[in-house]
Amino acid sequence: MRRLCIILGDQLNLDSSIFNDFDCQQDLLWMAEVHVESTHVWSHKQRIALFLSAMRHFAAEVTLRDYPLHYLKLEQHHFLSLAQALGDCLQTMKPIEVSIVHPGDYRVWAEIKATCENYGIQLNPLHDNHFLSTPADFQAWASERKQLRMEFWYRELRKKHHILMADDKQPCGGQWNYDHDNRKSSPKSGPSALPPLLTLQNDQITQEVIHLVQNRFPSPPGSLSDFNWAISNSQPPHPEMTPVRLEISSKLQPCSNRR
Repeated sequence: MRRLCIILGDQLNLDSSIFNDFDCQQDLLWMAEVHVESTHVWSHKQRIALFLSAMRHFAAEVTLRDYPLHYLKLEQHHFLSLAQALGDCLQTMKPIEVSIVHPGDYRVWAEIKATCENYGIQLNPLHDNHFLSTPADFQAWASERKQLRMEFWYRELRKKHHILMADDKQPCGGQWNYDHDNRKSSPKSGPSALPPLLTLQNDQITQEVIHLVQNRFPSPPGSLSDFNWAISNSQPPHPEMTPVRLEISSKLQPCSNRR
């Protein structure tokens, strides 16, 4: 195997840089559900179910597009951490290289980096194109300032990418933000004229995940009886609700169309 390509639970993007230069004959996508990633931070049961269901739906999507994928479901293995699960696969599959979109969680990055070093396998971190900038961009900007204020960094990015800008220097509407106006509170009676809540149908994958979380994670707070989160853009609303579909385009082609 040339390359093992890791996809984490918060990197479920069909336009991800993990698919750049992906060779369907030599490379393999790798995803894993592990207990520690749902418990190292105290989380609501619905958050756990949301992540696991989204991962399984994404796995189904890339499989439908004929991408080779090694997916470890929580109930199908005994590994407690990503390091354990990844280490077992590295030992068995022996890829030349591991690729991963740089994790946003330093703990996860350090864990994966150490695992690859332990098995003597090269680790190739890729840029996360969810973001408009890189850590190096921010470090360069910060090195020239005595005081760091996030507001000024945001302004720099808006100028650079021309986001809500009237010209190269002035924001649309003449103000950089409206935080002061947004600090006004609602009346004691609460907000009014709210639209009806969109109720979604949970498909078989989500129902299986809900059952799994109820049994595997009894300690975290919360209930799953009213689970009503959007998992994918094709998820249908409740029959009594007006149909809504969020159209999200992707440039990811079926794997058979790639080299």
